[in-house]
Amino acid sequence: MPCDQNLRAAIQEVLAPNGVWELQGNVGSLFSGSIARLPKGDVSDEERRYPTTRMGLRAFMDGFFARHYFRVQDSLLDFFASPAFSAIVRRGTMHVADVGCGPSVASLAILNMASVATQMMNGGSRTSGPLTVHVALNDTSDVCLDEGRRLLDRYSHSWTNPVRVGRVLPLSTPFPKSLIQLRRIVNMTTPFDVCCLGYVLIPLTEQMGTSATAEGIRQLAQMGNPRDGQLLVTQDKFREELHRDICQTLCISGETVDLKQRVYDSQNQNEEQTYTYCRSCFPVAELVAAESGMAVA
Repeated sequence: MPCDQNLRAAIQEVLAPNGVWELQGNVGSLFSGSIARLPKGDVSDEERRYPTTRMGLRAFMDGFFARHYFRVQDSLLDFFASPAFSAIVRRGTMHVADVGCGPSVASLAILNMASVATQMMNGGSRTSGPLTVHVALNDTSDVCLDEGRRLLDRYSHSWTNPVRVGRVLPLSTPFPKSLIQLRRIVNMTTPFDVCCLGYVLIPLTEQMGTSATAEGIRQLAQMGNPRDGQLLVTQDKFREELHRDICQTLCISGETVDLKQRVYDSQNQNEEQTYTYCRSCFPVAELVAAESGMAVA
């Protein structure tokens, strides 16, 4: 995606000084406060990755929140330094679909990034009206949806910034059945500017296979802004083959990238970690074009 390289570098330096991704002050406080409120205890690996209890949610926050959050920001750097996001700022509203949201991980990452990018576009001052971000949260875990709404509300009131949280619509219907509700939201409002699917490929493909999962992603992309909308799919490197199969089925590109982050857990507050993850981040128009090409062939 074409972007302003100077703006991209400036955004990255704020969010990842010296190439190391860090939680910003307000998000770091929300993160710490969330962990402090949740009970500690031993949980299964499955519960830790896909929490359904408050104890499991604490384990997720402690082990996975930060790395998932940073991957979203790392993947969307080009978008937030692009003319597409500039147009969103001028419009004054942004619409996000966060599928497999957990405690609104991608949505918080997007809000924080939008705040940084908007302030830089305004020369560090609030020379335009606030950007309102409307969010559709989709997860089968009620405890994640509840905590996600709480975090978004607290973020919106945590500091003075050029971005505020608008409507937050929680959907507990499993994806892709939730497409019916997401499509209804689009019909009542406007297409999504960013659609995120975070670490849902494993449970989805286990339940319904690669082809059906890819079709659900394709239908979600069709709800994106046809001009500038972005679709982001992320997955751990240890399931690289699965990610590649989904990309091939959708006729889209994917890649593996390295990311260095500050470690945020209860024992390693000052350590850094480098790891590799898989991602596909592309304009929804690219997927529509690929689908049209398949139809013609």
